[in-house]
Parts: sequence; C-alpha cells; structure tokens
Amino acid sequence: MRTLKAPETSVRWRPWSTRGASALELVIVASVAAALLGLSVPSLRGAAARQRLEGWARTMTADIGVARQAAMLRRTTAAVTITATGYLVAAVDGGIVRQATVPQDVTLSSTCPGGICSFNRFGIPITTGTVTLRSSLTSTRYLITIEEGTGRVSFREQ
Repeated sequence: MRTLKAPETSVRWRPWSTRGASALELVIVASVAAALLGLSVPSLRGAAARQRLEGWARTMTADIGVARQAAMLRRTTAAVTITATGYLVAAVDGGIVRQATVPQDVTLSSTCPGGICSFNRFGIPITTGTVTLRSSLTSTRYLITIEEGTGRVSFREQ
C-alpha cells in the first residue's frame, strides 16, 4: 500500500519580517550607534590635537631651516624670534621671511637668549637652543633642537 506524502512547499522560515525593521529594532540600532560614536569622539579629538601639534613642529623645524638658508643666501644674519603664541623668521637686512601664529591650544617656549635664535651669513648658529611646543589638549610635547656648530635643525617627541 502506498502512503501519501504531503507535497513540499517552498515556504522558508525567515527570522524577521520581509517588510522591514520594526520601530523597536530601529531604536536599538540607533542607541548602539550613538553609544559607539560617543565613545570614539574624545579619542578622535586627542588624535587630531596630536597630529596638529606634530604638524606645527614639522613646520617650525622647516621654517628655522629656512632662516638658516636665508642667512646664507642673503649673506647676512637671520633670526627666528619666538613668542608664546608664534614666531617670526627675518633677515637682519630687513626682510621678513616667514611669520606664523600657532593655534590657541599650542604654546611655545625657547631656551635661546631672549627668545631669538640666529644664524650668521655662513648658516652657523650664533645663538643656539631648543624650542618646545606644548598642547593644552594632550600631554604631548615636541622639542626642536638647533645644533651648535652645524646649525642642523631637528625635532622629536618628548
């Protein structure tokens, strides 16, 4: 005797409705996304502040090198005048080479006498020292060094 078997249907079990998400599901996903975004924003601000500080250290290092080059090119003395909020690169013969103001969260300090680091017409430093860049948003500091005798300018994180 033959037994009849029920025909198989093509209906599959689906874990959620095919019409879209419910309001409860949308609220849960939105809350998780907001929580993750809230956790990531402070770390992004800190990373951006560190990158900005490093960018200023690179820029200032290059600008001090420009002062050295200007002294040799113009065959005169060139100086970098450093204040807490910015710096000025100028040649003694009267030309301003570069001038910059750092962002409000960045402060500058220098060990050069009177905040003036200078190079003679051969590019050799007359006054040497270091410049420190600090950010009030992070604990990061960069130290720019002008080497005595050679005038080589470099920076490193402290």
